[in-house]
Amino acid sequence: AQDFGRTVAHAGARVAGGASRRPRVIFISSVLITGASSGLGAGLARNYAGPGVHLVLTARDAARLEATAVACRDRGATVVTGLFDVGDAAPLGAWLIAQDEATPLDLIIAAAGVSAGTGEGDTPEGLDLATMQVRANLLGTIHTVEPLLPRMIARKQGQVAVVASTAALRGLAYS
Repeated sequence: AQDFGRTVAHAGARVAGGASRRPRVIFISSVLITGASSGLGAGLARNYAGPGVHLVLTARDAARLEATAVACRDRGATVVTGLFDVGDAAPLGAWLIAQDEATPLDLIIAAAGVSAGTGEGDTPEGLDLATMQVRANLLGTIHTVEPLLPRMIARKQGQVAVVASTAALRGLAYS
């Protein structure tokens, strides 16, 4: 099977398909990325940025989000930013719907996430840190996708990508 996942033209074209069917070009011109102030979110924003691409970027850190937005605008993308904690469903959801009404989203990338690691010494992370991670990493993803998914289904167009930590797949040592 041929992997088409990284084939992206500057105008936002992406080739999708599998070994059993012919590849088809999907034009991605409007992209939402949460967690766009650093890490994978910022990197994905810069990767998708280009002429003809509209980016909707969210994060909690205003200065780092603006730095990402400037880098994306320098690559020719139009950019809208919003300062949100993805754990706060109502304000995030209302803003996301408004953005989708203004420019329908082709792709949602839920990349916001936090990591607290383990506790000091032989202690577990504790309830507060575990709750913070679940709120951001699990509920934040739900808060991002849920308001937009019915809209994408209704227009029969759109893709959703969720970024997750490999920490869920293996145990982390305390020592």
